[in-house]
Amino acid sequence: MSSSIRLYEMLKTKWGDKDVQEFVEILDKREEDRVQGKVAHLATKEDLTKEIANLRADLMKDNSTLRADLSKDINTLRTDLTYANSALRADMLNKISQASLAQLIAIVGTIVTIVLMLRK
Repeated sequence: MSSSIRLYEMLKTKWGDKDVQEFVEILDKREEDRVQGKVAHLATKEDLTKEIANLRADLMKDNSTLRADLSKDINTLRTDLTYANSALRADMLNKISQASLAQLIAIVGTIVTIVLMLRK
């Protein structure tokens, strides 16, 4: 039994059929208006589909921007590392050359010393 019918049955003995019927109709109308007001705020399937499409487009745009930024950062890093690697190689070759020269001088000095000692 619906609440409107129960209310009608409870009040008809006190107020009379016509007054109770009007009262119940007013309450039903008020409830219907309240429900319609809530329904008006609900999103439709079309609204949700459009919102999802907009979000998807925004995500794709952001993803594209992030990829481009990442690619640029990787290229910059690659260039910086190549330059640093070249500088390290040049420095290492310079130090190896200096060490080799020092060893050569030490060997020549040792040979000269041995030759001078043997002459005496």
